[in-house]
Amino acid sequence: MAEDTPELPLPDRGATLGKLFFFFFQLPGANAYRGATVMRVMPDDNSCLFRAFAAAVLPGDDLSMLELRSLVASQIQEEPDVYTKVVLDNRTPDDYCRWIQTEDAWGGAIELAILSKHFKIEVCSIDVQTLRIDRFNEGSPIRCILVYSGIHYDTIVQSPSDPPHTIADNPPELDKRVWDSYDDDILVKAKQLCKVLQGKHYFTNVGEMAIRCTNCGWVGYGEAMAAVHAQQTGHYDMVEQKS
Repeated sequence: MAEDTPELPLPDRGATLGKLFFFFFQLPGANAYRGATVMRVMPDDNSCLFRAFAAAVLPGDDLSMLELRSLVASQIQEEPDVYTKVVLDNRTPDDYCRWIQTEDAWGGAIELAILSKHFKIEVCSIDVQTLRIDRFNEGSPIRCILVYSGIHYDTIVQSPSDPPHTIADNPPELDKRVWDSYDDDILVKAKQLCKVLQGKHYFTNVGEMAIRCTNCGWVGYGEAMAAVHAQQTGHYDMVEQKS
C-alpha cells in the first residue's frame, strides 16, 4: 500500500549525484527489501545516459564516461552488418562513432542496447511521460533501472533505511543498484515513483521542444523537424534551445 509522498523539493536536472528525489511504498511479503526507493539525479552534462548506467553498473568510476563511449564505438565498428546507416540515424558507422565519442553527444537506445549486452545486464528504462518500460538485453539474470524524462536519464536505487523507510539519508555508496531480473517488486516501486514524477511534470516533451543545430544555428521544434533538417543538410549535432 502506498505511503504519502514526502514533501521534498524536486531537484533540478543539473543537480549533483548526491541530490535525490524518492518515493517509498512497501509491498507485502517477508522478502521485501527494507529501504527507500530513490532516484539519484545525474548531472545535466550531455553524458547523463552514460552516467546513469555507470552509477548502477560501475559505481565510483568517474573516468568511465569516455570509456563507455569508446566501447559503444568499438562495438559498432565490429558489427557493420547490424549497425547500418539506417540504424544509426542516417549516419555512416564512421561518422556515428566519431560523434558518439564527443562529450556533447547524447546517448539513447543504441547505446543502451550495446552497453547492456556488453555488461550482461538487463536495463529497464522507464519513460516518465508515458510510464512505458523499455527493456534492453532482456533475459539477463540481473537488471538495473533508469528513468528517462525525454532528454535526460537518472538512476533508480534503493537506499537502506530504518522503518518506516520514509527517509533516505544514507550515502550513495550504500545504495542497492542492481536486482535479480525476476524481482518485479522493484519495477512496481520504480514505476510508482515515476508516476509521482509525471504528476510533477518531470519530463520534456521532445515533440514540442525547441532544438538548435550547432552546425549552422538553425532552430526548429520537435524531433520531426530536426530529422528533416538533418536529412536535408547532413547536420546531426542538435541541442536543446534554452529559452
